[in-house]
Amino acid sequence: MRDGKAILQMTSLEEADFAVFPAEYQQCHSEDRRGFFHRFTQLAAAAGKPTIVFTGGDLEHALPEFTGYEFHTSLYRSNKAKCTFGMPPAIGDLVDEELGGSLPVLAKQPMASLGFCGSAPPFGMSLGKEMLKETLRDLLYGAGLLSRTHVGYAPRAKAIRVLRRTKAIKTNILIRGNSRFTWAFGYLLKDNDERTLTKQRQEYLANLLGSPYTLCVRGRGNYSLRFYEALCCGRIPVLVDTDCVLPFEKQINWKDYCVWVEESDISHIGEIVSDFHARISDIEFKELQLACRRLWLDYLSPESFMRNLSMNFLACHFDPVRPSPTQAQHDKHEMDLTLK
Repeated sequence: MRDGKAILQMTSLEEADFAVFPAEYQQCHSEDRRGFFHRFTQLAAAAGKPTIVFTGGDLEHALPEFTGYEFHTSLYRSNKAKCTFGMPPAIGDLVDEELGGSLPVLAKQPMASLGFCGSAPPFGMSLGKEMLKETLRDLLYGAGLLSRTHVGYAPRAKAIRVLRRTKAIKTNILIRGNSRFTWAFGYLLKDNDERTLTKQRQEYLANLLGSPYTLCVRGRGNYSLRFYEALCCGRIPVLVDTDCVLPFEKQINWKDYCVWVEESDISHIGEIVSDFHARISDIEFKELQLACRRLWLDYLSPESFMRNLSMNFLACHFDPVRPSPTQAQHDKHEMDLTLK
C-alpha cells in the first residue's frame, strides 16, 4: 500500500490503539494454523488492545471468539455479529491500469443496457457431477428449500434466466463455463494458456465497460466482486440484495449508487432496471457514473478503505458522515476523466 505510513503507524503493542492480525484469517482457517490466531488475540487481550482481523474471499465460517473487530467481504445482515463489518475486496484501479486513467462515461440511450460476463452455474457447465449438483441446488433454491448459506450461485442463475426473457431492457450476457476466477477481470485460474487468459480478460473488461448497468449477484460467497469493479469503472451496479453487508453502511447510502433489487424481486429485475432508467435524466445518468467512480476512489480502493477505517475508529467507531452523489458531482473536477 503506497500510503500505508500515512494511514497506520507501526508501534509496540503497549503503545498501539489496536492489534492488527497480520494476515487474512482464511490463511489460518486450518487446524495446524489456527493456533497462530489464538496466540495473537490472547496477547492483544492481555495488553488490553482489541484485535482487528480481515477476512476476504468466500469463507463463511464464524471466527473463534476474540476481543475486537472483524472485517469480512462475505457476511449476512440477518446474523451479523455486533463487532463484524463489511469490507470491499482489494482490487486494483482498473481505470488507471487498463484505460490510462481515462474513464469513458456513457450517454443515456432510450433503452437501458445491462452487461454480465462470468460464471452462473448450472449455465455453461459440461454435463457431469458438478453440473448435476448445481442444477439440484438451482431447483431447491427455486422451491425455497435452501438456507441462505447454501444457495451459492442460484440467485445469479435465476436473475440471468429472468433477464434473458425480458424485453424491457437490452442485455449483453456472456456465460463462462468455469467458476475458478482470479480477483480481477473474471478470467480463469487454471487450464488456459496465456493467450486465452488475455482474450478472456479483454472480453470481461469490454463487457463491463460496454453497458452502463452491470448485473451484480452473489457467487459462492455472499458478495459480488463485480459490484466493486463496476463502481471502480464508473458503471451502475444492479445489485441483488441477498442479505448482504456492504462496507461503511452508516456512512454510505448505498441505494444512491446502484439499482437495488431485493432477492424476493428477482422475477421483476428487468422492469426494475427499466423503470430506474426511465426516471433518471440524461445529466443525472452521467453524473451517477462519475459518482460511482468517486465513491470507489474515496471509500473502496484499498488505500481509501484503510484511511476511512482508521478515521472512523479514531472517531468512536463509525460515526455517520454520509457521502452523496451531489457531493461527488461537485468534486468531478478533481478527477482526470475523459467524457466519451
